Amino acid sequence: MEHTPLVIFCILGLLLLFRIMAAPIRLLWKAVLNTLCGFAALLLFNLLGAAAGITLGFNPITWFTVAFLGLPGVGLLLILRAVTYL
Repeated sequence: MEHTPLVIFCILGLLLLFRIMAAPIRLLWKAVLNTLCGFAALLLFNLLGAAAGITLGFNPITWFTVAFLGLPGVGLLLILRAVTYL
């Protein structure tokens, strides 16, 4: 009975610690999901765009752009591709 306040304090401290640690994990998960969607869009665009003659290369520059920006990175690469061929 005399340890009840200590046990409650420890449980609340652990819950607070888990809540603080959950935020970076959520952000990391969101970044990984955004990167995977970007790579999937790049692959899908290359598969479907080949019929129209528009493809984006698979090289370290495109990988870094898509890994860092995700889906907007694919859009950026498409815009750069269109501007360079005008």
